[in-house]
Amino acid sequence: STPRRLFLNHSNPRMTPTLPQDLDSSQTRSLAVSGAVDVPLHEFVNLVVLDLEGWENLTDDALRQFCTSKMFLLKYLSVRNTQVSKLPHEIKNLLSLEVLDISYTQISELPLEVFKLGSLQEMLLRGTRIRQLPKQIVGLKARLRSIILDGEGMVNSNGTSIKLPHEIQHLRELRQLETIDLSEQPASFVNALGSLRFLLFLAITWSFHQSSDRSYREAFLSSMEKW
Repeated sequence: STPRRLFLNHSNPRMTPTLPQDLDSSQTRSLAVSGAVDVPLHEFVNLVVLDLEGWENLTDDALRQFCTSKMFLLKYLSVRNTQVSKLPHEIKNLLSLEVLDISYTQISELPLEVFKLGSLQEMLLRGTRIRQLPKQIVGLKARLRSIILDGEGMVNSNGTSIKLPHEIQHLRELRQLETIDLSEQPASFVNALGSLRFLLFLAITWSFHQSSDRSYREAFLSSMEKW
């Protein structure tokens, strides 16, 4: 029988493992790959879950080829803790994608195609090189429920926090926002956060000056009342 869930791991550099010849990869729904194993991703055409956390052989080109394969059923994609440096424009083909985890990668920006993924509900961006999310994030307002920017050290791999645009206020379905740095944001941005009416969890950092500034305090209290 063909496994519906498959986990492949390899850590011995002296051996090169291969997939069983009789494996029908089209029947696999969940695939997890780590270590130094070689896997022809494009052959797994009906995946729902693809977890590549810690996969040493993952390249930008391999990820692009996978997205080109038009994985229409894929809901979960993680390239966490890999050497990937960019997401391909072909990610637009992942029409059913609900969770995208690019944490602890070399990625410095998100292609605008990400913000056209109408099913996307959760974005995990910890430990990346991203400096700012674009205003096009408003394109995810229908479904996006969680944005995890950073929670460990509060900064990205460049030593700076990820900045959010004012358009964040239009993400009306957002439930979780962690962790945002308000130290360089105006009071109007703090006030705009009050539009996130369904927010259940919020983690912030801000400066000592802001905590003692009346305009910031009033903006934050106003947002809290709306929540």
